[in-house]
Amino acid sequence: MKEKSSDKIKEMILLIGHGSRAQEKDGIEQTAKHLHGLIHPGCKKGCVQVAYLQFMKPSISEAIEDMAGKGATGIIVHPYFLTGGTHVRKGIPEEIKKSRKRYPEVDFIYTEPLGSHKKLAEVVLARMMETAPAKLLQIPERGTGTRENKIHIIGIGYRPLDNRAKEAVLCSDIILATDRLRDVFRRYEEFNMVRDKIKILKDIHETERYIQDNYRDRIIALLADGDPLFFGIGGRIMEKTGKDPVLVYPDLSSVQVAFSRINETWKDAFLISLHGGPDPAKRRKLEYELNDIPSLLAKHDKIAILTDKVNTPEVIAKLLHESSALPHFRTSALQMFVCEKLGYPEEKITSGTAEQISELAFSYPNVVIILKR
Repeated sequence: MKEKSSDKIKEMILLIGHGSRAQEKDGIEQTAKHLHGLIHPGCKKGCVQVAYLQFMKPSISEAIEDMAGKGATGIIVHPYFLTGGTHVRKGIPEEIKKSRKRYPEVDFIYTEPLGSHKKLAEVVLARMMETAPAKLLQIPERGTGTRENKIHIIGIGYRPLDNRAKEAVLCSDIILATDRLRDVFRRYEEFNMVRDKIKILKDIHETERYIQDNYRDRIIALLADGDPLFFGIGGRIMEKTGKDPVLVYPDLSSVQVAFSRINETWKDAFLISLHGGPDPAKRRKLEYELNDIPSLLAKHDKIAILTDKVNTPEVIAKLLHESSALPHFRTSALQMFVCEKLGYPEEKITSGTAEQISELAFSYPNVVIILKR
């Protein structure tokens, strides 16, 4: 059957390994599958293939012949070698030269070998962590050169981990997270290195108890939202353990991100949290409550609110729309923004009047910003 033009693959990738008399593939075919999944998720066309210099099939010429037969107009050739020896500098380029003459319609690109890329150091560390006792890789106490168990509270959600936070995650004995934060952490490159160390705890109370019972004997990493010290879990843990055992690695705060999404400065904003905790039966006392918002708006032109599953955006909007406690301005002069699931793929920003927002439903987590216009 003649191949349809729509089935042809224009650009393909060829990973070249050395080959083994024992027919051992050294993981190169698995690497090819992972690479294919990274660049073409869900694709079934075999855009990434493998060839061998010697001892094993297919050879370089055989693989290129197959690719050209499938309609490839461009082939990226990567030598899957740690160093640039004779094979990389001479043997493979000679094979590519022959193929260029045989397939002049194909554009060949030859890359550098794996070499001394910094990502390889992370792979080495991951392999060490799989087999070496974690305490051999503890993080030195800052400025002292001594080793000591610590509680590492690591904010996630918006940016990759910096080097210090990455070290803390890799060198911990255990990583504490909620189901939601584990799902956020799946997007991080460190997740697969440490997934077996993650312990899921259902709420803040269980988390506090676990840390109090174990932090003297174990190196604990705790995943948190954004900036753990901005109305976050960081302060609560310090109340239980004191400040000395705790190291905090903040990400951006959700409020900071929310203001950037709506192109508003936040230097003059009044910031409050209506997050009373995950358990409605054990809600913590808040500095400001829902019913305080009208009086706060009488004093401030810009308010940002961290919500929870009780004090939701629609509940806040309904209060404002129906409130008789707004003597200095009309509710129609208020503009509300609801910033849902910031940092997630399904992130969404909604704006409207209090009446409009009160009629909608929103995903958690979210941040509410109220502006007086």
